[in-house]
Amino acid sequence: KSEQAVIKQGIISVILDSLFLKVKGEAMTKVMWEKMKSEYEKKSKMVTVNLHQKLQDEQCTEEGDMKTHLTKLQSICKNLITMKADSDNDNFVTIVLRSLSALFETYLSVFIGISTLLSKTLDLDIMLQGISDKADQ
Repeated sequence: KSEQAVIKQGIISVILDSLFLKVKGEAMTKVMWEKMKSEYEKKSKMVTVNLHQKLQDEQCTEEGDMKTHLTKLQSICKNLITMKADSDNDNFVTIVLRSLSALFETYLSVFIGISTLLSKTLDLDIMLQGISDKADQ
């Protein structure tokens, strides 16, 4: 019993008050731990859904800074990878292409056309470098 009390006290001392209120009534530390784990997993899922939504909603306006835009997209993608909720490269390529302003339409049509003619898939790094180079012109 005293071992359970010591473990509970250790857990309680490091968790947020809001989480404490959800688990304080549990007599067994294992049940307390499972409830805490469930709460964090729910929050983690909400964060990844929000990041995916943010990634898909990003748009670079014609007046916007393309390099800043690409850096922001890459940062969100890296956060998703860190959380083990990343989009695959093909999905990320699609998101990047959709997020660009109309100024890049011709460039992207040529880029995609060449890729198709060569029977190559769009390489993410080459595409990002090409867009960045085009933005510098």
